[in-house]
Amino acid sequence: MLERLRETWHKRTTLFGLILVTLVSLVGLRYLWFNSRMWFDLENHDTRVLLQTIRGEEQPFKWFVSDWPLYNGFYRPLPALSFEIDDRLYGNNLLMYCFTNWWIGLLCSFGVVWLVWELFRNRSAAVAAGTLFAAWQGGLTDCLPIEWIGGCTALLLLTVGIFVGSGWKKGVVAAALVLLVAREASNWHDVVDVVTMDFAYRSIGWPVGRTATMATMFILPCVAAYCRWERIRKGKWAVVSIASLILAMMCYEQVVVVPALLLGSAVALRVQGVQVRWFWHFLPWGMLAAYIALHSHYLPKTRYHDQAYRGINGGVRDLFSWLFPASFEIKFMPTFISPEIGIYALLIGRFWRYTAQIVSCTVSYLSFRPYWLPILYGILASAGAYAPMAFQQPLVHYHHLPLAFRTPFVVWLSILAWSKGREALLRPQSAS
Repeated sequence: MLERLRETWHKRTTLFGLILVTLVSLVGLRYLWFNSRMWFDLENHDTRVLLQTIRGEEQPFKWFVSDWPLYNGFYRPLPALSFEIDDRLYGNNLLMYCFTNWWIGLLCSFGVVWLVWELFRNRSAAVAAGTLFAAWQGGLTDCLPIEWIGGCTALLLLTVGIFVGSGWKKGVVAAALVLLVAREASNWHDVVDVVTMDFAYRSIGWPVGRTATMATMFILPCVAAYCRWERIRKGKWAVVSIASLILAMMCYEQVVVVPALLLGSAVALRVQGVQVRWFWHFLPWGMLAAYIALHSHYLPKTRYHDQAYRGINGGVRDLFSWLFPASFEIKFMPTFISPEIGIYALLIGRFWRYTAQIVSCTVSYLSFRPYWLPILYGILASAGAYAPMAFQQPLVHYHHLPLAFRTPFVVWLSILAWSKGREALLRPQSAS
C-alpha cells in the first residue's frame, strides 16, 4: 500500500513538473508577434531562400539523398522536411514557423527532465533542470535581473556571515556560489553571438535555428534511453537510443558529439554503482565513423564552410569559458593590470566586477565536493557538446545542446549554494 502511494505521488510530481515546464515555455510564444518583417529583413534571408528552394523542387523526400535546400554542404533532411510541412500548413506566414520551433523546444525541455532523471534519479532536480532550460529557451531569464539579484544576495550572505553568522570563510564560500549560480542561470553565454542575437531568438524566433533544436530533440532521448537501458536492462531502450541517434544524424552535424556524451553518461552511471556494458559503445562510435565518411564523400566542403570557420584561438578561448566561466574575465585583466592604467584600475567598476567573478568562480570550483558528480558531469558534457561548434563563427543556437547538458551543473550548484548559504547564516554553537 505504501509503495503504491509513493508511486502515485511520484507520478503526480512528474506531471506537475511537466506542467510547470510547459508554463515557463509559454514565454517563448512571444516570437509569434515579434517580427512582422520576416519576408524583408536580412536576418531571415536563409529562411526565404530555403522556402523558395523547396517550393521549386516539389520533391520533399529528395532531401534524404542530397544536400539540404540551402545547398551549403550539409545533410539535414528532417529540418528540410519540417519546412516542407510548415509551408503546406502556414504558407507565407513565417511567424507560424516559429510556432513549430516552440513545439520542438518544448519537447527538448521535456527531454532534459527525462535525461537528468535517468542520470541521477532525483525527480526534483530533473524538473528544476527542465524548467531552467525552458526559461533559457523562452527568454524568461532575459527578462529578470538575475545577476543583480545574485549580487545583492551574495553581498548579504557575506556581510551577515562575517558579522552575525558562521564567520567570513563560510560567508565567502556562500557568496561565491550564489554569484556563480546567478551568472549561469542568467545564461551569460548569450553575449557571444556574432550579430548579437540571443539564445531564445535563435531557438524559437529564427526558423532556421531548428536545425540545432531538432538535433537536441533526438539527442536527449538518445542519451536518456541509453541510461534507462543500463539501469533496468530492457533491450527496447537500447533500440530507442540507437533510433534516436539515427534521427539526430539527419538533423545537424553537432551530432558527432553523441558517442562521447553516451560514454560520459556511462561513466557517470558506473560511478553510481550501475553495471555498464562497455562493449555496446562500439556501435555508436562505428555509426559516427560511417556518418563522417559518408558526409565527407557525398557532401564535399563548400565556400560556406571556409567562411564559417573562425580559427583555433577563438575556439579554444570559448571552450575554456565553458569549462571555467571566469576565463572570460581573465583574458581582459591584462588590460587593467598595465603600466598605463596602474593604480587607477581600482577606480574602474568593471575591474572590480571582473575580479569578483574570477574569485567567485575559483572559490566555487574548490567547493564542489558534496555534489561533485552531477556538477562535473554538467561542466564536461556541456563543454564537450560545444567543442565542435567552438571553431565556427559564434551563433548562439550552437549552445542549444550544450546548455541542455549544462543544466545538472546549474541545478546542483544551486543546491550547494542553498546549503552553504544556510551554514553561513547560522551562528556557531558555543561549547558548553
